[in-house]
Amino acid sequence: MNPHLDEETLLAYWLGETDDAQTDAIDLHLLGCDPCGRTLEGLVALGDAVRRAFDAGLVHAFVSAPFVQHLIDEGRHVREYRLAHNGSVNCSAAPEDEVLVARIEAPLADVERVDAVLRLSFANDAEYRAEDIPFDPASGAILMVPKIAIVRGLPAHVLTVRLVAHAGVGERTLGEYKLNHSPWAG
Repeated sequence: MNPHLDEETLLAYWLGETDDAQTDAIDLHLLGCDPCGRTLEGLVALGDAVRRAFDAGLVHAFVSAPFVQHLIDEGRHVREYRLAHNGSVNCSAAPEDEVLVARIEAPLADVERVDAVLRLSFANDAEYRAEDIPFDPASGAILMVPKIAIVRGLPAHVLTVRLVAHAGVGERTLGEYKLNHSPWAG
């Protein structure tokens, strides 16, 4: 009996990241292994659900630059706001925007992990902490994609983003940023 394929291998196969020999071996395995076939079907269904939620503007995420470039290459209307270190920006979501991106510049050298603490002025300064967000130290930026479907319906407010670095045993603030949101005025 062949051992089952792990989810990482099946995901790479589904994304087309396996070479020809690996693809052929996985194809052959899937022909005779119902449990692995069901696992692959689950991964595909999960990916489809995430894609639908993202397309509906219901996903808030921290993403990579290649992911944003992929959206642009797909022809998505991406509105990007750049925030200098400890900066602020006035922002809004136009009706034609499909994706909003906040490119937040930060000193990321020697940083092992980054958390983002989000504070909403219209919600009594309620805070939410996103832990261990993706980042590329060489880029010097964190990319945040808010839920555009929600953003469109929000009143004027300030979203404060505080980036917290983890290195060694401690944590330190990398920077604090303000997104000054206004409803689209046309």
